[in-house]
Amino acid sequence: MVRLFVGAAVTLCGLAAGPVAAHADSLPKGYTMTEWGPLGPADIDLVTKVRLAGLWEIPAGEMAKEKGHSARVRAVGAEIAKQHRELDLLARTAADKLSLPLPDEPNRDQQGWLQEMRDASGAQFDNVFIERLRQAHGKIFPAIATVRAGTRNSVVRELAQRSNNYVMTHLVLLESSGLVDYNGLPAPPSPVGVAPGSVQLSTDDVRGVNSTVIWVVLGLAALAGGAATIRLLRPR
Repeated sequence: MVRLFVGAAVTLCGLAAGPVAAHADSLPKGYTMTEWGPLGPADIDLVTKVRLAGLWEIPAGEMAKEKGHSARVRAVGAEIAKQHRELDLLARTAADKLSLPLPDEPNRDQQGWLQEMRDASGAQFDNVFIERLRQAHGKIFPAIATVRAGTRNSVVRELAQRSNNYVMTHLVLLESSGLVDYNGLPAPPSPVGVAPGSVQLSTDDVRGVNSTVIWVVLGLAALAGGAATIRLLRPR
């Protein structure tokens, strides 16, 4: 069911669109031209980060599956490990198309988080697992959105779209554990130059945007996360 919703969202967003027309001599500094459109530093960074996420979250999920204290954490870990294998394949496929080198082991911070999990047991393990993964997903979520909104490369755009759907689902799964410490999460930054609580959205702000498409895409993303949680928590 999750794959059905994700696929529909991808189709609606026009990921099959051809490469952006541009000339190599007109590209910004740091960009190169590819068959699928210009490739910039943020694009490369995203592909690398998606790969790194899989390198530590797959073993983290496997650990949770085996040593989680609660049945909920064991189930969440198994599902996240499974989905990160799928996402890792997408990242490696994108890197192959774009001839990008990828890391083959987690970075130093990620290795430290994995060691924390190895050293923990019982309820302490559950808390470490949920805390580390929820913080990581919260950080990567806006980074993916930024690249998705501005990339000129169709391969990266598709990876960002799919990554966004996976991360949304993982946030819902992790929060379903009931162990997320929301007070410990960084607060969203206030809009620049705008007093908190003073932002109001008028119809002029969304003029020219197809509201039906917006609601369908948002609905599909919510349903994808909800479907994964329902499937995970359904009595067996």
